[in-house]
Amino acid sequence: MTNKNKSEKLIIGLPAGSLKEATLVLFRKAGFRISLEDRSYSPSIDDPEIECLLIRAQEIPIYVEQGVLDFGITGSDWIKERNAGVIELGELMYSKKGFNPVSLCLAAPENSPIKTIRDLNGKRIATELVNVTKKYLEKNLRALIDTLPLSSKPTVSGLSKKGWVALEAILEENEVKKLIPIFKKIGAEKIVEYPLNKIID
Repeated sequence: MTNKNKSEKLIIGLPAGSLKEATLVLFRKAGFRISLEDRSYSPSIDDPEIECLLIRAQEIPIYVEQGVLDFGITGSDWIKERNAGVIELGELMYSKKGFNPVSLCLAAPENSPIKTIRDLNGKRIATELVNVTKKYLEKNLRALIDTLPLSSKPTVSGLSKKGWVALEAILEENEVKKLIPIFKKIGAEKIVEYPLNKIID
């Protein structure tokens, strides 16, 4: 939050577009009355110490980072996409259709030959969230490693098939049955389990 004189108003960025109405409802439930004229980007609020601005959700993180806004309401996906240097103060449990968080997913037609993330190699993906999508597609290996116990010391090696790697880790037998469903969910394929006779450090 930027330093301001006591006489200055607190400037809040509210998301325009699909989240606008749900945001106004949220403020109403918190005891604030916000009114907005058609085609206006400066809503009035019944608090003399606050000024509201309607801004596209994807731009709010940048304006907060630059100090144009004291704080704003936007999706965490846009914070990641813009790589904005801001602090997330909390998670508001609402979306344009209710009060639940929104999930992002990769989608393809039912009759598409694309069945897994691996099938996207060399394909073009339509998205506004370019950086978020890149990180998602690159983070599967990192996410897989992060699920492993620290003591497993995994080894990663490249395979001849482009975009594929092999990951080997030593795990306790009772851990494997818990982790395999997680591995599958993250995107791991061709999981092989075999016993070890001896480990020499």
